[in-house]
Amino acid sequence: MKVQTILVPTDFSDAAERAYEAALTLARSQEGDARIVLLHVLSLGRTDGWRLLMETPDDIEAELAREAFAKLEVTRSSRAHEDVEIALRVASGRIVDTTCEVAEEEGATLIVCGATNHSRMGAAILGTSAYAIASAGALPTLIVPAEVPRRFAKILAPIDLGEGAHLELEAAKEWADGLGATLEVAHAVTVPTTGGEAYLMGLHEIVPAYLESRRERLDELLSSHGLGDLPKEARHVELGQPHYVIDRLCRQHDIDLVVIASRCRDHITSTMLGGTASRVLRRPPAPVLVLPMPPA
Repeated sequence: MKVQTILVPTDFSDAAERAYEAALTLARSQEGDARIVLLHVLSLGRTDGWRLLMETPDDIEAELAREAFAKLEVTRSSRAHEDVEIALRVASGRIVDTTCEVAEEEGATLIVCGATNHSRMGAAILGTSAYAIASAGALPTLIVPAEVPRRFAKILAPIDLGEGAHLELEAAKEWADGLGATLEVAHAVTVPTTGGEAYLMGLHEIVPAYLESRRERLDELLSSHGLGDLPKEARHVELGQPHYVIDRLCRQHDIDLVVIASRCRDHITSTMLGGTASRVLRRPPAPVLVLPMPPA
């Protein structure tokens, strides 16, 4: 996947600065073929009430736009960027809808947002609306947590091995190729632990065989996508809840980027992203690229 235009919505927070840094890292990996658009969305609804009585909405918006452009210039200059084209945009409206509209106007291929909150309440508290933008499903969206890697060298792709597995793997492979990164894949096997003693005792016999069958299925899938030579140590089939498995693998294998598929089309709440994506984004162990996928 070639990244040509990266849209970075900013509210000038520390999280937005991290998103800008990650966008620069991504743009440079494209060897001069990518540009960045820094966007600030104005919201007149946050304007002081007294100001609304003294000035017209048009005058207020014009002044806010001038102030925003000045701040965008400061943001653009805060990091060396001579090798990357960076455009500035100011727009007004609802943050999520306006971001998606500007992305379409600019021909963006990726949106990059900074994560500012790890609350279980998700997008309702997330100041930059990162979850909501990712949930909108307009474009692939990169959510950047506290640390930004110097380069995206190692990608982890969780695969569910269901009907949509081929699309998930193909998308992850395209992004790994486009970023010049190595790819690791993971499949989490969840086994119910409620039941009688006989059932729990039987798990000791059932689980190893089932794990082996999943490994064989993953091997077949990889071979069908030209990844038959992927090293064994880069193929992970592990027991546990998917978000826990992803978190553990990221820390054990120094993963720079998690590429995760989401079949969500609703940005009302972060839970609409889907179980695994939503849980991973609550406490992202690494930058997370959410890829919108058609329903399986």
